[in-house]
This record gives sequence, structure tokens and C-alpha cells, in this order.
Amino acid sequence: MALAVAKERNASVVAGATTGNAGSSMACLAASMGMRCVVFVPESAPPAKIAQLLVFGAKVIAVRGTYDQAFDLCAEVCARRGWFNRNTGSNPFTREGKKTCSFEIWEQLGREAPDWVAVSCGDGNILSGLWKGFYDLAAMGLISRRPKLLCAQSDASDAVARTVQHVRDIGQVDWMRVQVARVRATTCADSISVDEPRDGLAAVRAVIESGGAAVTASDADILAAIPELARGAGVFCEPAAAAGWAAVKKAAPLGLIHPEERVVVVLTGHGLKDISSARKVAGEPLVIDASLDAALAATEP
Repeated sequence: MALAVAKERNASVVAGATTGNAGSSMACLAASMGMRCVVFVPESAPPAKIAQLLVFGAKVIAVRGTYDQAFDLCAEVCARRGWFNRNTGSNPFTREGKKTCSFEIWEQLGREAPDWVAVSCGDGNILSGLWKGFYDLAAMGLISRRPKLLCAQSDASDAVARTVQHVRDIGQVDWMRVQVARVRATTCADSISVDEPRDGLAAVRAVIESGGAAVTASDADILAAIPELARGAGVFCEPAAAAGWAAVKKAAPLGLIHPEERVVVVLTGHGLKDISSARKVAGEPLVIDASLDAALAATEP
């Protein structure tokens, strides 16, 4: 009886590895349903993301290591304790959830698909989810064509981009034999800093089947895209999200994207989750004395 009760309690625990964004959503939903939530993060995850997890009541395990190490450790603990493992690439429901973004894009564009959808890529789960969503819309006859996918990565975390290029180089491919490249990720865009993409094969296949492309940008270009998006589109996003815009800016001069094409850039995380990165490119405030003369001097054209 005691063992059965223990198993029942463990079954109500959901766990996952994250750099913060997916984990915060999971922690929020778990709290609303009265479930225990355990989140494994790399110790280097931005403090704002850690705070959000803790506020929702999740038990946060900060691993002295990379996201990939946190991922593997979470999977091992879930297997040992009988917890529900939400990890990307391990749990197919993550793709089912993320495909709904395709439905929202379709609806908000007047029930049409764009020519391109650009999205940053770490584990590859958003890319594979978007492709499945557009695939479903086409299967239901709601769109006549599917968009091309632009995989945006940092050149310091480019496993999917490398594999897309390799597949294109060899031509005809047996997907059962494709091995996704493994890299040593060092990008400042923590949400896409991944050594071994856990849904990478599906992401690579989505890019190839859509007729899309994989484009990398430097961390400097990614950081520069943050104020550009804020000032041009009124959206403040974190580095991983800004990678999508940085990739579009590189893709257009290469002739991948044409001026007449409609492009949707999916922004995947709010800038307040990583203030330190934004401050590197946003500039500094003017500090003045509390006097009218100082204020007038500071506001001279």
C-alpha cells in the first residue's frame, strides 16, 4: 500500500530542463492545477527567469553545468522517480503545443500562410512544432501552400544550421541515417545555447521539406537586433528571440528572402528576462543633479 501511494504521489510531479522560458510556463500551469513541479536549469540561467520559476512555486535545481547536462540529469531523475518528463524531444506533447503558434499566425494573417516564418532555434522544438501546425492546416485544406521556415541560430550554437547544410550538400537523404551535429555552444542567447539539439532531426527535416534555410548570426548582431526590434516594432525581446530578426537581415542580402515576400518573425522571449544582455547595447541614462539648470542642459538638442 505504501509503495502504491508513493507511486501515485510521484505521478503528480512534472519535471523538465529549461533555461527558463518553457519552465516558467510549466511552473505556472502546474501551480494552477495543484501539481508539484521540478525544474532543472543551468546555474548560469538569467536571474529573472529563476525568479519567475520560484514565484510560481517550482522546485528549482540549478545545475553547475550546461543546459545539456541539466537535460540529461532531469531525464535520469524522472526515470528513477517515475515523474512525468516534459523535456523537449522526449515528450511529443511539446510539439503538439507549439504547433498552435502556426494556427495563430494563420488566423491573424486573415487565414493565410506567410511566405516565410523565421524563428530562433536551440533544441529545434519550436521549428518542428510550427512545421507540424502548417502541415495540419494544409491537410485540412485551410491553406494552399505551406511557408518556408528560416532557422535562426547563433554562430556560437549552430548544430541545426550545420546539419541542414550537410543534408543539402549530400542531396538525397535517408532520414533514418542523418546525425545532427553536436557543438560546444557558447552563445549569449541562453535560450538557444544547446550543444546537442534534442528535437534537432525534426527541425532539420522541417527546414529541408519547407524549402527554407538555416542562417546564423554573430552574438554581436543578435544583441544589436534587440534595440532595433524595440524601436522599430515596439517589442522588447531577449537575445534568443532577437536572433530571428538578425537572421532575416542576413537572409535578405543573400537572396533567400525577396522584397515582395511576407515574413513573420516569431519572438520567443521577453527582454525583461535578460536585462544584462539588453543593457550591453541599450546605452546608459544621463545622471544629473536635481535642478532645473541641469535638466535644461541635459535636454539641449
